[in-house]
Amino acid sequence: VYTGPKVKWEETGLYKAMVKTQDIEEELTKIRNLIRKRTDPSYEPDDDDFQVAPIRKFDSKVDYYKLLEVDDFASAKDIKGAYKKLALQYHPDKNRDKKPDKLRELQEEFEKIQEAYEILGDRATRRQYDRSKFDEARAKSQGMNSSFYSQKTNTDNNFWGRWSAKKRQAGEWSSRGRCFGWTVQDRKCSKTAEGT
Repeated sequence: VYTGPKVKWEETGLYKAMVKTQDIEEELTKIRNLIRKRTDPSYEPDDDDFQVAPIRKFDSKVDYYKLLEVDDFASAKDIKGAYKKLALQYHPDKNRDKKPDKLRELQEEFEKIQEAYEILGDRATRRQYDRSKFDEARAKSQGMNSSFYSQKTNTDNNFWGRWSAKKRQAGEWSSRGRCFGWTVQDRKCSKTAEGT
């Protein structure tokens, strides 16, 4: 049973960090909106955009802007124009003379382009996608990508796995284990000459 001083949730460091993170997120959303407004004067953000359900489920790891060959702050008109251009290029009806394997590839590409247009063509869904994409990128930059919470220790996808693999490759860890100049052997620590 905890008998220490009572601490209010609002006074904890975790709560303050969460509030600060939420404030930062709101500021970054405002900045993204200003940039979009500059590139697309017809753009009018609505506070309810994040409360409505997206038109289509999206994957924040997929770069839909890259699929449509536009930049992240492209106007709605640019997105529509890029979609039309690519749809004409990949549409199955325009490529009937192709072999079945090539036609299947074109059909798959056309479906990806169509999905990207549906997501980026709707203002609310696009804003939700932009926010989740930004959150994903920020988490990766902080070493917390999607595999961070998984049980895997894949050295390519996990920060701690990469770090420990580098230490192992550099020979800093032996099979006995080392701890700040102390050699750990059979649960006993003894000072090593190289650690001093």
